[in-house]
Amino acid sequence: MRKNILPLILLLASTISFANTDTNQSENSYNYLEAGLGSVKIDGVGNGLYLSLGGSGTFNNFIIGGHLSVDLKSGGEAKASALKIGHYWDISNTTDLVISYNSSNLSLSVDGGASGDSKEQSIKFGFFRSLSDTTSANVDISVPLNGGGIGIDLGGNYWLNESTAIHVGHTVATGGGNTLLTFRYTL
Repeated sequence: MRKNILPLILLLASTISFANTDTNQSENSYNYLEAGLGSVKIDGVGNGLYLSLGGSGTFNNFIIGGHLSVDLKSGGEAKASALKIGHYWDISNTTDLVISYNSSNLSLSVDGGASGDSKEQSIKFGFFRSLSDTTSANVDISVPLNGGGIGIDLGGNYWLNESTAIHVGHTVATGGGNTLLTFRYTL
């Protein structure tokens, strides 16, 4: 637990320092702190739940973000961490093109003794789109740098108000996957 606290503090501090004050819905989707539940699925091992803490920030259209896990002791030990460094371009008032480098580390140990992990570095090409005043979605094509097949990642936000959203996301990695349901607070 202690080794997770320092990276989380650094992530939160950088998120606050990178956040822009002049924001729109796409900017709000890149400048946030979040907390919620995550699920790790490792092929051949099973599923596990964890508490996800994370954030993201921008500086001149550059994005840096990530999340860490806190184990919930739900029939085993589930861990997830991710780092994203990218850039976005406004294509229109409602659509952004996003290109990023992503690194993820997923691991799962179940009470029965089975364990496994999935580590992946990838380049993602994606689109973010505001669908309405209260909803937005993103789709990414993930190209792994360390082998494996091309994947598609999906996500979406439902905005409760200008600063708070419910986020759902699903990421596929070589050997496993990760699903998040979080509350996001924009900065």
